[in-house]
Amino acid sequence: MDVLLLSYNNKTYRIDDIDWNATPRSEFTKGDREKTQISYLDYYQQVTHRAHVSWKFLKSCVFLLSDFKAFKSSDKYLGP
Repeated sequence: MDVLLLSYNNKTYRIDDIDWNATPRSEFTKGDREKTQISYLDYYQQVTHRAHVSWKFLKSCVFLLSDFKAFKSSDKYLGP
């Protein structure tokens, strides 16, 4: 099991899989009430508040999949 700490919200997430076929323009369903469809690019721009994102940077991104259950501080990570 691998864990990722996101700097923008200071939460940790379990990495379940890697989507090697995803691109910055690929869409996913957000976990909000409306189940909004949004591209990874648009989502990144929303959460980082950046209007312009380097395409070179985005092409190098790997898309990690998680079931989006944030670990609680009481959860224990035991490593691989």
